[in-house]
Amino acid sequence: MKTTLHICSLFSLLATSGSYAASLDVDINNDAIRGQYNFSDANAKLGISGTALATDDNGEVYYLTARTQGTLAKQEMLKGGFGGRAYHANPDGGNSFQSLAIGGYVDLTVPDFTDLTVGIEVFYAPSITTTDDIDNLREISFRATYKLFENASVYAGLRYLEIEVDNNDYEIEEGGHIGFTLQF
Repeated sequence: MKTTLHICSLFSLLATSGSYAASLDVDINNDAIRGQYNFSDANAKLGISGTALATDDNGEVYYLTARTQGTLAKQEMLKGGFGGRAYHANPDGGNSFQSLAIGGYVDLTVPDFTDLTVGIEVFYAPSITTTDDIDNLREISFRATYKLFENASVYAGLRYLEIEVDNNDYEIEEGGHIGFTLQF
C-alpha cells in the first residue's frame, strides 16, 4: 500500500508539472499496478516516458525510456520506434539492481477499424548492462487499444518482465492487464 501511495504521488506531481505532458497510461491486474507518464506526444520524433510498476509479491520497478518514433515504411497505419530503457528495480527478497536495455515497439492501426490499434514492445538487457548477479532482463508486452474519445483510450494487454539470476528465471510481472490512456 505504501508503494502504491508513492506511485500515485509521483504521477500526481508529474501531471501538475505543466506544459510538457502529453499522456498518462495506467493499467492494473490482480497483482500489479503500472503508471506511465509520456512527456512527448505520440507524433513527436523523440519519445520520452517515465514508468513505475508495483507488484504485490515481486517488488517495484521504475524506468525511464527514450526512443525515436514515427511512421514505418511510409505507411500511416504502421508506427514504431526503438531506443533505450534504464531500469531501477527493488525486487522483494532480493537486492535492488539497475539495468540498461535496448528495444522498441511496433503498432498497427487495424484497417477498416481505425480506432483499434494492436502492438508489441520488446526490451532486452544482457548481463553486461545489468548490475549485481543479474544475468539478463527481458520485457515483452502485447496490447490492443481502442480509442474511445479524441483524448482517451482503453486497452488490454499481456506483459512479461523477468530477470535471470543464476540460470533461474525470476518473473517480476507476468500476465494480463487492463488500462486507460489520457492525453493532455
